Amino acid sequence: MKHPTKIAAALVILAGASLAWVAYRSEDPTYSAPPRSSMPERVPRALAEAPASGELVRTFAVEGMCCAGCTGKLYQRLVEVDGVLEAAVDFETGRAQARVAAQVDPEELLSAMRFEKYEAQLVADGDLAQ
Repeated sequence: MKHPTKIAAALVILAGASLAWVAYRSEDPTYSAPPRSSMPERVPRALAEAPASGELVRTFAVEGMCCAGCTGKLYQRLVEVDGVLEAAVDFETGRAQARVAAQVDPEELLSAMRFEKYEAQLVADGDLAQ
């Protein structure tokens, strides 16, 4: 019978070689985190101001958020839409809100939030009381 230390060493070498082979054959990752500089320091979870005259709040249910980091991507897309005055994204509730000029088409906001794995639906269109 072989010495147990030699058997253990052989198994470790075999495991290391197998791991190296898998790493060598694996494809490049398909996900890359967004650069830190493009993400806001802190994404608001709620709107800070009530809508003024000529403004309204649109609330969306967002699917596809897997972590709090997703809120930054959605927030960035919302604030880039013309007419968005303020935005907030809450991971825990799965909701996004935007305070917008009344003439902003909700479809523009929906389109901005439909990318990668995210899907959004309008759930409320009005003031903060909704």
